[in-house]
Amino acid sequence: MQPTDTTSMLTFVKRLTPLALTLFLVACGKDASTASQDLYGFVPDHSAVVIQVNDPVAFDSELKNNPLLAELRELEVLGDLHSKWNSIVQLEGTNEQLISITEVGQETYELTSISRGIRNRKDTTNVAQETFNYENVKGEIYSTNGITSFQIAIDSVCISSTSKLLVENIIRSRNNGGLTNKELKKALQVADSKKSANIYINTELFSNWLAGLTGQSVFEAYNDWFSMDVAIDQEKILLSGISKASDSIQHRATLFERLQPQTLELTKAIPISASSVQRFGYDDYQTLLQNLKSHDNAAGHTRGNTSNALFESISEIALVTLGAETVVAVHSVNQENTLTELPRTSAIVSFRDREIYELDAPTLFTDAFYPIFQGIEVNYAAQVDDNFFFSSSLEALKAYLVNVLNENTLDQQDTFKDFLQHFGSTSTTTWLGINPNFKEILIEEGNASFQQKLKKISLKNYPFLAFQLAQDDGFAHVSLGIAKTAPASNRGTVTQQASVALGANLAMQPQWVVNHRNRQKEIVVQDLENQLYLISNKGKVLWKKQLNGTIFGPIQQVDLYKNGRLQLAFVTDNKLHVLDRNGKEVAPFPIKLDRTITQP
Repeated sequence: MQPTDTTSMLTFVKRLTPLALTLFLVACGKDASTASQDLYGFVPDHSAVVIQVNDPVAFDSELKNNPLLAELRELEVLGDLHSKWNSIVQLEGTNEQLISITEVGQETYELTSISRGIRNRKDTTNVAQETFNYENVKGEIYSTNGITSFQIAIDSVCISSTSKLLVENIIRSRNNGGLTNKELKKALQVADSKKSANIYINTELFSNWLAGLTGQSVFEAYNDWFSMDVAIDQEKILLSGISKASDSIQHRATLFERLQPQTLELTKAIPISASSVQRFGYDDYQTLLQNLKSHDNAAGHTRGNTSNALFESISEIALVTLGAETVVAVHSVNQENTLTELPRTSAIVSFRDREIYELDAPTLFTDAFYPIFQGIEVNYAAQVDDNFFFSSSLEALKAYLVNVLNENTLDQQDTFKDFLQHFGSTSTTTWLGINPNFKEILIEEGNASFQQKLKKISLKNYPFLAFQLAQDDGFAHVSLGIAKTAPASNRGTVTQQASVALGANLAMQPQWVVNHRNRQKEIVVQDLENQLYLISNKGKVLWKKQLNGTIFGPIQQVDLYKNGRLQLAFVTDNKLHVLDRNGKEVAPFPIKLDRTITQP
């Protein structure tokens, strides 16, 4: 009783999941900054993905300290792209940068880093091996761990790429007036620059790359560039974005046009033991039916007969997978009408004070909701409050009812309720993967190599994976995320909340300081390379600052201006420093000391 067509919601999410893994691995208020919009003119033509890094230090910390991303990197799903990333991308300082992935030759992808200011290479042994000149622009060639890169500077913009051809194309394009990718510029303008990073996907080119990498594709239903904001910490990974849906009536995104997203009400009707949930909602069945019939005409499909009155009393429908069985759960806004319109026979079975009805329309949902659902057969139905359940198997339906009546359902799980807070309260479609079996569902499609790597990923501590789409006025608002289970804690015990990987070993004991904005505790610490870090109580590096020497004695918090805003004050061997909340020196500091400090 599984949907079989490639346009089904499950297939769409199966395809979207490799997207999430790919974007996480590559990278492993509203108004884009002027800097990013200036840099976009250097992005190579035909790039499949562009990553805009707004806060390099924060983004670097997020990538290094998320345990799931660390595991994904170890599997080397993207082959040499990770090595190429390490060779040219430096997530340091405060300057924004753009990083693009571009196909050069068949199924060969190269990286390009674009940033304001000349690149400062920390590795002094990594000197330029050669130089080159192209159309009067001088460049340098570097080699890092076997990866060759090419670097140029144009108008104070530093461009480093693993492809000389891409560098030459950028030079030639700039000499001819610059690149003019208007759709990418539009995407940059709607991104949330307060996030540490944003990702822009060229839907056609990215789908081609994903197909070659995993054997799957996605995003056929959307136009040009798809903009996604990135939120990563040690507990979760979230992507959220927006794109304009394609006008083609054969694309599944158009099936929900002119329909209002609905609140997720079915959580009290979905067992926690389910493997996956595919759900959609609508406010007007007649509008949905018109959209479905438009698809029929384009696809040459003949729709079966069904009762419109039944589905007009329903606001949500979900396919719930439990082992080898699938149950259809629906939420009714008019229980009496739903029960009256059920295509039932006179046969009735009683089970735990509930009536189970035998149906005489096994293709009920396939006839009504093709192409969303296909291959779905239902022979029995039952009601619990304002929810109705359908199954092809009487025993499967009874087992399902036991879970619902015993309240072994998602709405009773605190971890699930916490997870849902990261998503919108309403949506057009929702897909949920529930640990541990949803991984097996996701790897049913794709090439053998990608399947094997995906199988090795441990999701033991990540109970929920969710995809949510809200269709609104021709735009698709998409959210995709996975979250870690909060560790259990007992009163009087200590529980580790986060761990942080720094650039070097510690030179001092970590020290608590107070964030004067929210009164939360944060950590300040210095490493052996004299980098000073401020770290949130969630394990996120807020900033790091290179100092001239080791800090002597404890760091003090002071209020120089008597306005409640605290600064960090400390001494190194020859300077007195005072830093503000953002790690910036407060004038007139630093002050050079008359004598060298040798001990606290």
